[in-house]
Amino acid sequence: MFNLKSLFSAKQHPPPLLLPDHLHLPSPDAVFDVLEKRLEIMFNRAKSPRDLGGRYYAWYWGYLGRAVHDLALTTQEDRYHHLMHKSCMRMLALRDDQRGIIDDIRKATLPGWSAQIDGVRTNEITVLGLICLPLVEYALATGDRIIAQGAIEALDCLTHEALQIENGAIWFRHPLNGIPEAINHANLYGAALAHGAHLPDAPSRFATIALGIDQWFRQFQVITRHRRTRTKRVAHWPYSPGPKDQAGAHHSEAIWKAGASIELPIALAETSFAQTDSSLDPITAIITGNPLVQKGEFPLSIDPRVERTLGAKYEGSNLPAFLAAWFQIGDDELDDTILRLMAQHSAKFHGGWTVSNRTMMMGLAHLIKTNRILPALQTGPDANAWAAYFRNDSKS
Repeated sequence: MFNLKSLFSAKQHPPPLLLPDHLHLPSPDAVFDVLEKRLEIMFNRAKSPRDLGGRYYAWYWGYLGRAVHDLALTTQEDRYHHLMHKSCMRMLALRDDQRGIIDDIRKATLPGWSAQIDGVRTNEITVLGLICLPLVEYALATGDRIIAQGAIEALDCLTHEALQIENGAIWFRHPLNGIPEAINHANLYGAALAHGAHLPDAPSRFATIALGIDQWFRQFQVITRHRRTRTKRVAHWPYSPGPKDQAGAHHSEAIWKAGASIELPIALAETSFAQTDSSLDPITAIITGNPLVQKGEFPLSIDPRVERTLGAKYEGSNLPAFLAAWFQIGDDELDDTILRLMAQHSAKFHGGWTVSNRTMMMGLAHLIKTNRILPALQTGPDANAWAAYFRNDSKS
């Protein structure tokens, strides 16, 4: 008989948490059904007068698509592979150049997914990054040349708008108002470029721009050793700095926005662009080294010196669920800390893994793919249903 304990890391963890029912592992069939239905709702929106364009697709597909992809790799089930391939092709069919949509600002039809913003239709690097992340990861895993080419064309359509300063850092202006793109926007684009750089026919500028965006990101980071976290180096950064700004000159980013900003350092680590194995340590410490977290509270800011919490008004919001993006880092202490926060603030995750913010689905799929089902999750009634998808000798 399969031993469920083989799913879990051999490393020592605190005693398992008592999670509320809505945070237990959903069954494999429930996960697939939710992903299939939510993607169908998203694609059907493109056919209606309420179509919101690229922004809508990006913030759903960017997370749901990666959840489907990770579970396709894990389960090796035809239903996941079919859903992923079909969804990738449908997403490519929604590009502006396939639908004859003109970018109002650039006066051209681009191979991207424009959005309606204040009555103006235009393409954004945020949208390109989020939509292309699942496309690129799927193309890299399967060798699908049609999807790879479609993703390359989309990612490349705005590379010429990159702005570089003397130290090699690269930033972008938003096409509508000309202000610097927020760090989380540029980092999502950089993450897709970092993965896309490994596609066989990708231009060399993908890697150059991804690393340039990372240089921009790092030049605004402040590394703090808080008086109560002396053993941890905690990174924090502003939301939308400009080329004349200095590190530490602005308030740090909100924790849910940082859930998007961390996509670039994670992508660089996954694609071997990062120089050291410890490159993600200051990102990990945003959660594990935060004094509020250590007291069981939910921080509003990534700056460990800011003692403001995410209040009750966010309990009906999907913003706290962006915390699940940190599951991609793959750190035992971090994973356990996130689950404890979710348990302590379960009202902020009222929809559980399948109904809350789509980042929860991606985070759960990543935990399953990397065999990091922590002890806190093994108490649910459907935990044993996942046992068939893992080998007894699998590693965390």
